[in-house]
Amino acid sequence: MKEVLTLTKMQLGSALEFLMISKKSRNSKKQMSVWAVMVAVFALFALISGTYSYSMGIVLDSLGQIDVLPGLFMSVTCIIILITTIYKVKGTLFGFKDYDIVMSLPVSTGKVVASRLLLLYIIDIVITTAFLIPCFIAYGILAKPAVSFYILSFIALFFIPLIPIVIASVIGTILAFLSARYKHSNLVNIILMFAFLCVFLGGSFMLQNDQQLAEIGTMFSDTMKRIYPLSAMFLKGVQDADLLSYLLFLALSVGAFLLFSAVIGAVFKQLNGTIMSRHVSANYKLKEQKSSTAYQALLKKEWKRYFSSTIYVMNTAVGLIMLLIGAVILCIVRPAQVEMILSEPQAVEMIRGILPYGIALLAGMTAITGCSISLEGKNLWILKSSPIPAKTIFAAKMSVSLIITLPVIVVTGILFGITFESGLLDMVWMIGIPALFSLFTALFGLIVNLKFPMFDWTSETVVVKQSASSMLSIFGPMLIAAVPVALIIVAGANETYVAGGTCLVVLISCILMKHYLDKNGDKILLSL
Repeated sequence: MKEVLTLTKMQLGSALEFLMISKKSRNSKKQMSVWAVMVAVFALFALISGTYSYSMGIVLDSLGQIDVLPGLFMSVTCIIILITTIYKVKGTLFGFKDYDIVMSLPVSTGKVVASRLLLLYIIDIVITTAFLIPCFIAYGILAKPAVSFYILSFIALFFIPLIPIVIASVIGTILAFLSARYKHSNLVNIILMFAFLCVFLGGSFMLQNDQQLAEIGTMFSDTMKRIYPLSAMFLKGVQDADLLSYLLFLALSVGAFLLFSAVIGAVFKQLNGTIMSRHVSANYKLKEQKSSTAYQALLKKEWKRYFSSTIYVMNTAVGLIMLLIGAVILCIVRPAQVEMILSEPQAVEMIRGILPYGIALLAGMTAITGCSISLEGKNLWILKSSPIPAKTIFAAKMSVSLIITLPVIVVTGILFGITFESGLLDMVWMIGIPALFSLFTALFGLIVNLKFPMFDWTSETVVVKQSASSMLSIFGPMLIAAVPVALIIVAGANETYVAGGTCLVVLISCILMKHYLDKNGDKILLSL
């Protein structure tokens, strides 16, 4: 057990290396700012969860189904863990960069596997805590359960992620194994993961019928049990203090986790050998070489770098996938059904007013530039020593972000516009505002990554998901997109004035950031 904990500590230390800045640079202010970002992100997750929990709890309470709330959010948390863990499997459990070094250590394969799974568990328990504790507090305020609920639910927190981790690891392993058989294995893996995500999210929606859509309480309850059957055991255990159901939930969670660990331990080396193998062409032929400009060469390099990393693509493009799925679903549901579900005649008008900012928020999650400098790693010296201006390097990195986000924004904007029968001005806001936010995100992410770079990484997962720059790059634009929504809903501001003001502010911000990069880019890049 001591060796497992030591290995996990080493991996966790590498994953959280960006928090140890002061040990290298003695810059305590910078370290404190990074810690502040981490705490702020955790608090933001908790605040969002608490707000949604309490709001949904009020609705469920009015329908006499408040007891559904803990199980519902437990199921949602499990889905989040499932989706976010699937694409972490390759790079954390399999195909990690320091595989040869780790396997050369005098420890058994089983202990290496246990340490990798424990690392996944630690990451996911943070997500579980941030989402579920506010939900339990909201339920306690509304339902006033017995003291046993708080004790049992708190203990269960540490067991909830286990089965989702197992399911995600199985799916991620299968996808990685299937894609390893092809020449462009990373691209195939990305396509398979996107296909799974679309089928999973779209299939969950298609399981609903019109009667369920009309009866929101029944929909929540049935969907919860369909998505995650163990939630029924969890609910019965924590709400009714049914120890048999509670202990069965804990036993199944631990048993599945241990069984998976044992199976993976037995085939760990073989799977890694298959997944990490490279396809080599045997019929290579030298053809005519084509020349290109520095910008074109850099753009091609950035494009290949982006799609060579499954974790990079999945972490940055998930917002766009959700956007596309949401646009298609709303085309099917239609506005009249939305009004029926929400029991609010003005629901469609309200959604139409805030929809551009919702699109901007999801597009803002595509923070591709937020870690593009860090991902250069030890090869950054090549860019620094090349006779290419920094603004050309930055332009190539931003272009990849815009090429990926803008087409999705245009397509979804048109779909939403057709669905809600928007006028010309509304269509302009529907596409224009998210497009400006896309440019803002690309510029903002690049500046943040230049301020908080991270080069001594051993896993791309650390840079893409856990670095300060990637988190700031995602949540900065998201928070800014929430301001106009608050002005419209809370303050009752005029939608046209808010839209025009938002475009003006974001455009000016983009101009200032571009000027800053053009003026200081060369100096900043050389100082890294």
